[in-house]
Amino acid sequence: ANAIDTSKFCFNESIRNSIRKTLNIEDSTIVIGNVARFNFQKNHTFMIDAFTTFVTKYPDSKLLLLGEGELLGEIKNKTSALGIGDKVIFAGAVGNANEYLNAMDVFLFPSVFEGLGIVAIEAQTNGLSVVMNHTLPRELDVTPLIYRLSLTSPLVDWAEAIWNKGSNKIDRTGWQSMVIDKGYDVQENVRFLTSFYQRITMGSN
Repeated sequence: ANAIDTSKFCFNESIRNSIRKTLNIEDSTIVIGNVARFNFQKNHTFMIDAFTTFVTKYPDSKLLLLGEGELLGEIKNKTSALGIGDKVIFAGAVGNANEYLNAMDVFLFPSVFEGLGIVAIEAQTNGLSVVMNHTLPRELDVTPLIYRLSLTSPLVDWAEAIWNKGSNKIDRTGWQSMVIDKGYDVQENVRFLTSFYQRITMGSN
């Protein structure tokens, strides 16, 4: 099902502040985030490489990664080896990932492939810019918050895109309506299907 309860993903300033406080993140810090299983498809290795380039130039930043999976240990080791262990937060698999989106400033989405990648829709609902692999489905372009780049582009290009999108303080509220208009809201889908089936059954009487 490619539908979300958009009301759960709307930006909330007080939740942003409380989660950042819990994670010891300063207001000034740029938080780059991702929510995904740690497996090949999600391309965490690339996230770490891009963030390493980014943090060298913009040290007041953190990478917030939600999820678990078979490559988690390997990715943790990579961050330590690169000397950025203190800059990367592994939050694990949390039941309230929707709330963690509020704490982020930009969503990094370099998956090698995705069936759709509904998390990018969730991020946009929250008013987050999504810096993503350019080959991912066009159906994800539901707002102007999407920015596409090739995985073969220089890491410095990714770092600049992340900076441009993450430091650009846009209004995070009001994006829900755009996502609903594109048909991704579960409540709207239920309403549509209900009336659709009512019309069919009434028509067959």
